[in-house]
Amino acid sequence: MKNTRAAITTKTGTTVYGNSETVFVVAESDARGKTDYSVYKGIKNAPTIMSDDPTTSPAVETKAVEMVYTTSGSSDVVTFAFIDATGAYVTNGKRDVVFLAAESATKMITDGDNNQYYLYNAVVDDEITTVKVKAAQDAGSVVLAGNDTVNQVVTNADYNNKGLLTSADAISTSDYTTLTGTGVWKLSGSYSIGLGGTTASASVRYTVASDAKMYYIDTDGVITKIDDVKNISSDSTATYIGLLDVTDGDIAYLFIQEVDNGKQEGAGSSGVVLSGISASYSSGTVTVTLTGTNAGQVYPVTISLVNGGTLVKLTTANVTGAATTTTATISAALSAGSTYMVTCGDQSFVLGV
Repeated sequence: MKNTRAAITTKTGTTVYGNSETVFVVAESDARGKTDYSVYKGIKNAPTIMSDDPTTSPAVETKAVEMVYTTSGSSDVVTFAFIDATGAYVTNGKRDVVFLAAESATKMITDGDNNQYYLYNAVVDDEITTVKVKAAQDAGSVVLAGNDTVNQVVTNADYNNKGLLTSADAISTSDYTTLTGTGVWKLSGSYSIGLGGTTASASVRYTVASDAKMYYIDTDGVITKIDDVKNISSDSTATYIGLLDVTDGDIAYLFIQEVDNGKQEGAGSSGVVLSGISASYSSGTVTVTLTGTNAGQVYPVTISLVNGGTLVKLTTANVTGAATTTTATISAALSAGSTYMVTCGDQSFVLGV
């Protein structure tokens, strides 16, 4: 079986085929002789598995590879395969990508068997789920158990027999280039997106794979799947983690962390909301004063017209906070005799003009 190649050849000469939905569970032996079980989805991610190691002599060796598989109906397309490759020659495939939403992290949980772990909202490859992260990670694991301040994206996750994630590796630079920053921009084109920068024109343009796995994460760590690039909205305050496929040159995974209600996303338990807001208007300019701000934190301020008991949004401006109190000016043409609502986070101010 060769990475990215659909055809899988058996000893008897039978050929079956994998596709992007085929799930491979592969048993391998590590350097200590321990058997590890790895899960791969799709032929692009699956490893190359050979009974003979081409890097050693003799050329022909006797290391059997056994495979048990199911196919889709009467076809020869493999839906699930268990492969015993212990002792065989296995190259590394692209393992499942695991995303852990920091804001969703619980306090440490101790169950009836004295297992200690943290529960996270997560994405495992393309499935929105929850993951139990063992409090005491194995040596070498890059996972920060209990971290509620920084979203984590890892690979090669291992689980114990209690279903707890015990270890994971950093994303391989030979597979993906990791992109991080602030600012997500909707651009023209079916599969184009801008990342970084304070404006769309200042962002870096990337192509998104047609089968890219994309998600929004809100301020509570709730994860929502993005089905299409066109459903992404421009947001100068959103942070992102993108995985750029080194081979294909396009974005394969994109995680967009929303910033809402005046709260600094990624701040976890240290996130601070506003304690007050006030505003005044003069000659096309609204002067807004925010109380309880943090230096460098971005606060979206919205100005809306109060119309018959409903709010009609006129404009939203991102205000960069100063320590304790922030005053900013926002351009807005307001009409005399009308009432407006100025809001930021859970704070609001009624402004009569």
